[in-house]
Amino acid sequence: LTLRNFASIERKLHLWLKRQKNVFLAALIVVFGLCGAESQSAKPAMSQSVDTIYNNTLKVVQRRGPLKLLWYSYRLRLDECLISRFIGNETNGARRTLETNGKVREHQTKHNITISLQKKPDYPSLKIEAIEGQLSSHWDDPHDLSFAKKNCFVLEAVITFKRKPYCVVWGATGSKNSTDPCFQEAEKNCEIGTKVNLTKCADKKERQG
Repeated sequence: LTLRNFASIERKLHLWLKRQKNVFLAALIVVFGLCGAESQSAKPAMSQSVDTIYNNTLKVVQRRGPLKLLWYSYRLRLDECLISRFIGNETNGARRTLETNGKVREHQTKHNITISLQKKPDYPSLKIEAIEGQLSSHWDDPHDLSFAKKNCFVLEAVITFKRKPYCVVWGATGSKNSTDPCFQEAEKNCEIGTKVNLTKCADKKERQG
């Protein structure tokens, strides 16, 4: 082995080690980049415990009075005038109606549904199922609940990567307690949305008459 050959081998070894170092650094960048992306898509921390959200939502869905869609994130394709009337209690939920409640009678629809709540380690979830017939697409998917008071709750309708969830707020308008905490929570932790203009919806007498 000559001195010249030894020097050539040494240079090749040096270049190989340098390339391996660059590959290792590139791998680290990819790993940390993925971790950063995952953290960007993580949900906001809950301001309530799973038990509190579950118990409050159960009180809401088991209310004897009507519940209404009160707030929703823009880009959610749904009827603004939605109302749910009580039928009976279930162990982990209730049987209710799900109705479109616009002022044009011919466009009004009604389904009888069951609402089931489930506790999960990180979030409680709510699932709607039609007792008869079929609901529109994705209505019967389980959806996470992120906040609830005794007269309203925030439901995450759609979760997308690198965005806040698209949410809806359901609640009781006739309650003595304000639904403002649910609005505030949705406005802070969900994609931008708006309150439902309930004057565009049929009132109780018109719907039943």
